[in-house]
Amino acid sequence: MRGMIYQPPMQKMEDDIMRVWGIIDDLNLILDMIGEDEFFGDLPAKHADKLCNILIGVKEMSDYKLNLLWDNYEVSLRDYYKYKRTHDNKE
Repeated sequence: MRGMIYQPPMQKMEDDIMRVWGIIDDLNLILDMIGEDEFFGDLPAKHADKLCNILIGVKEMSDYKLNLLWDNYEVSLRDYYKYKRTHDNKE
C-alpha cells in the first residue's frame, strides 16, 4: 500500500470513532435543511414534525451509542498502554 503512513492501532481506532461521530453533524444538517430549505416548504407541518422527531431520535440514539463506544475505547486504551508498558519493560 504505497503512500500510506503507519498509524498505531489505538490511534487509528480513535480516528475511526471520531469519523463515525460525524453522523451527528450530518443529522443536524438534515434537520436544518428540513426547517430552512424551500424544497421542504410544501411538506405539511405534521409530516415535517414527524420526520424531524424521527431524525432527532436517531441523532440522540446515535450520540448515546457513540458515547458508550467512546467510554469503552478509553478503558481499552488505558488497558492497552498499561499492558504495553508492562510488556515492554520485560524485554
